[in-house]
Amino acid sequence: MARKAEKGISYYPMNTNFINNKKVKLMVAEFGSTFTWGCLLFLYSKIYDQNGYWLDWLNEDDKLIMAEESKININELNDFVVGCIRRNLFDKEAYDTYGILTSDRIQE
Repeated sequence: MARKAEKGISYYPMNTNFINNKKVKLMVAEFGSTFTWGCLLFLYSKIYDQNGYWLDWLNEDDKLIMAEESKININELNDFVVGCIRRNLFDKEAYDTYGILTSDRIQE
């Protein structure tokens, strides 16, 4: 019996030096360490789980569900995503053009 095809992926690699990334350090300085780590891990998990390499950030219903799942205020989550785009953790052009969260690293 064939295995059911999955839309996303069930595993993603994370570099061990991720915490030393200047962009991430700037996010920690701006949003705090616990909030930054919680949001980043949550968003990366959603990106890889749902579509494999991108996340639709224009779908308001999905954002509300993600805010409820993560126990993060929707406005704070939006502000955090804006910060990630500003720091190039997510690709600005992809966001502006398609409303998605992704990056070159994610798509590798």
